[in-house]
Amino acid sequence: MEPMTWAMIIMMVVSIALSVALAPKPKQPQPGTYDDMNIPQIDEGVPQTVVFGEMWISDWFVLATGNFRTSKVKAKSAKK
Repeated sequence: MEPMTWAMIIMMVVSIALSVALAPKPKQPQPGTYDDMNIPQIDEGVPQTVVFGEMWISDWFVLATGNFRTSKVKAKSAKK
């Protein structure tokens, strides 16, 4: 190869190394809270629809939501 080609390759490698070294580091995301989640809740005293079998209803409702944890999940088989 010609010397000019080696010079361009070296300049490209140096440019990539500088770009990686000087790039701003991303901030750690904040953990989610219950206020961040959009969980619909039924007010007390509001009648609830009971559906037996399969059918289409015009109104939506949430019967139950998942187990939202407030503590960190720790796995027993996690890498040490």
